[in-house]
Amino acid sequence: MNVHEPTGYLASLLVLATFCMRDMSTLRLVAIASNLAFIGYAVLADIVPVLLLHTLLLPINLYRFVQALPRQRQPGNPKREDLNQARLPKQHRPALGRPASLQVMEVGMKKRFFFISALMVLTLMAGCAPGAPTIASVSVSPSPATVRVGGTQTFTAVAKDASGNVVNASFTWTSSDTAVATIGATGVASAISVGTTTITATTGAVSGSANLNVTQGDAPPPPPPPGDTTPPSIVSITPNNGSIGVNKNVKIVIDFSEAMNRQTTELAYQSADIPAVTFTWSNGDTRLEIDPVGDLEYTSVGKVYRFNLNNSATDLAGNKLAPVTSSFTTFRELTRTLTSVAALDGDVRGDGTVDTNDVSINAGDSGASGNAQYKGFVSFDLSSFATEGLTVPGRITSAQLRVYQNGIAGTPYTDLVLGGKHLMAAHVDYGPSLNAADFSTSILHELGELSANAIVEYKLISDALESVRDDWANRASRNNRSQFMFFFARATDGDGVFDAAGLTARESTTNPPELRVTFLVP
Repeated sequence: MNVHEPTGYLASLLVLATFCMRDMSTLRLVAIASNLAFIGYAVLADIVPVLLLHTLLLPINLYRFVQALPRQRQPGNPKREDLNQARLPKQHRPALGRPASLQVMEVGMKKRFFFISALMVLTLMAGCAPGAPTIASVSVSPSPATVRVGGTQTFTAVAKDASGNVVNASFTWTSSDTAVATIGATGVASAISVGTTTITATTGAVSGSANLNVTQGDAPPPPPPPGDTTPPSIVSITPNNGSIGVNKNVKIVIDFSEAMNRQTTELAYQSADIPAVTFTWSNGDTRLEIDPVGDLEYTSVGKVYRFNLNNSATDLAGNKLAPVTSSFTTFRELTRTLTSVAALDGDVRGDGTVDTNDVSINAGDSGASGNAQYKGFVSFDLSSFATEGLTVPGRITSAQLRVYQNGIAGTPYTDLVLGGKHLMAAHVDYGPSLNAADFSTSILHELGELSANAIVEYKLISDALESVRDDWANRASRNNRSQFMFFFARATDGDGVFDAAGLTARESTTNPPELRVTFLVP
């Protein structure tokens, strides 16, 4: 109930009370109180005609009230009852002073006056109570909305004051074209025919609206053949029963031998593994697509998902479908960490010097041979992936390259910086051996900065996925190798000082280069 409504009820009760008064002065007092109450109600509810009416009636009632007050008797004109009292014996005369009837009347007037005064105070208090916030706008959502014939759309209305604060209000809902859609008292619209209608929510004198577009729904399925007694059957289920290596975003598709009853068939679906699904019908209600809400799960052993349709599923004639149960298994998700091949990792210097036997791989520049540049190389063998069932490059889902920086010579992170870049990594293919010519090998993919500081720790290239997928796609020509090169952005600073980062090689017993790959197999 709005704040102004009790004031309106009080004003109405006061009007009713005027009809119960026995004398004119009391009636006018109650009428004045009702005028005040109606003025307060009209101000709070913003009803101008009521405000004008009772603003005019208030002075009229005040004037009539004054006229109705009893007038004081003039001296020298005693009433007959006073003369009669003078003839009475002294012991029967009333006490000296004002006549008894006038005293009684005045006492009654005082009581009524105090009663009406209290009533007027209560009326003024109600009229001066804090008013309800004035509604300045109403918004309706969603807008626009689209629904198919036969469907429903729920609308929501929000009322706000001039400052944008939400105001509690009740709404009346209407549709501009009830042939297109109707709307109930709770804001739920029912689509009837194709077209556009305006949905309006009104509270008091303020309203808001939204457009509702009604489109053509699915064509109704054909009626069942007369006297159909043949039970429906399932033509196919995708994924097939017992399938393995199923994607996590799979949609289950069931084809039936004839048009099915949508409601009974959807209710017949049961699954403890995939409880939340959406249903989509097509092909004249002979195909049902069951879409799990959210992706399914991959595990290292594959996860089995089961579902069934019980015999409550029927065709349009009410014939029951024989119960069916089906299952499938998602891909196994495996993560493998490879270490580099010792014979193929090492460094090559710009003057042709090759070292594949040291426990550390240099990247930087040397202190000899004109400050010749050092480049480091590592190689990994991917052949084990095939034995685990990996075939398609797209089933490799992630790849990370890690190389351990074991020490620093000179100041490569100061002297060999170029364009804000430090120690870089790249995907290459230098073949079955590391030799001097590999110093100038072509870069297949730039992998970005491997390290920007001299901290002794594992350095990470978090996204080498494109490189490893490319190597797997070309595994026959590259002999299952995945190879990488490391170098500083600036080849040399020419100061004759050995500036280099030391990266641990496979020859070391600790912290070898690693390639961590995650992939999917059936």
